[in-house]
Amino acid sequence: MKLFTFNKKTTGKAYYEYLLGSLFFLCLGLFAIIFLKKGDVVHFLNENGNRRLDDFFKLYTILGLGGVMAVLALVFLFIRYYYSILLAVSLVGSGLIVFLFKKVLFTEAPRPTSFYGLDAFYRVVEGVEFHNLGTFPSGHTLTAFATATILSLATNNKGIGYVLSVMAVGVAVSRVYLLQHFFMDVYVGGLLGTLMVMGIHLCLSRYESMFSGNVIRDIKYGQLKASEHKMQPKSL
Repeated sequence: MKLFTFNKKTTGKAYYEYLLGSLFFLCLGLFAIIFLKKGDVVHFLNENGNRRLDDFFKLYTILGLGGVMAVLALVFLFIRYYYSILLAVSLVGSGLIVFLFKKVLFTEAPRPTSFYGLDAFYRVVEGVEFHNLGTFPSGHTLTAFATATILSLATNNKGIGYVLSVMAVGVAVSRVYLLQHFFMDVYVGGLLGTLMVMGIHLCLSRYESMFSGNVIRDIKYGQLKASEHKMQPKSL
C-alpha cells in the first residue's frame, strides 16, 4: 500500500475532504467575526502563549511564504506538469491579489501592534519584525490555503484533505499569534486563497490532458526514441 499517491484526475476525494475541512473552519471563523470584537482573538492567543509556541509558530509561519509554493512548483515538474503550472499561476495570482489589497485598496489598514501599540500585549515574540500597515488580507494565509488547495487536488489519499486544511489553518493561527494580523485578515486571506485556486483550476482543467506528463517521463521517452534511432539500419 502506497503512503502517498497522486491523482490521475485533477479532482479526487482529498480535494472534497479539504473543502469540507476548510468549510468547517470558515463557519467557526464566521461565528468569531460576528460575536467577537476586532482584537479578541489576537489578545486571547497572546495571553495564552509560551516560549515553545513562540519557537514553533516562528518556524511554522514559513509555510505561508511564496517561496514554498515556488519550490513545490519545481518538485511537481517531476510528478505532473499540470500541478506545477497550477502552482506557478497561483503564485503569480497570490502576489497580484496581495498587491491589490495592500498597496491599492487598504494601504492604511493598521496591523495589531500599530493599532494597539506593543505595550498593550502581554508578551511579544522575540526575533519577529513588526510592520505598521498593510494588514489586510494576510498574504501568508492566502498562499498557505492556495498551496493546500492545490495539494488536495494532486493527491488521492484518504484523510490527506483534512490534514491539509488543518495545516493551512495552522499558518493562519501563526500570523495572529505572532501579532502580524487580526483574525479578519487571516479569515479573508484563507477564503481568497481557496477561491482563487478553485477559479484557476476551473479554467485550466480543460487543458489538463495536455500537461499530464512530467520531466522523468519526457527524459525516458527521449532516451527511448534515441535508442530506436540507433537501432535503425543505416541506408547505403
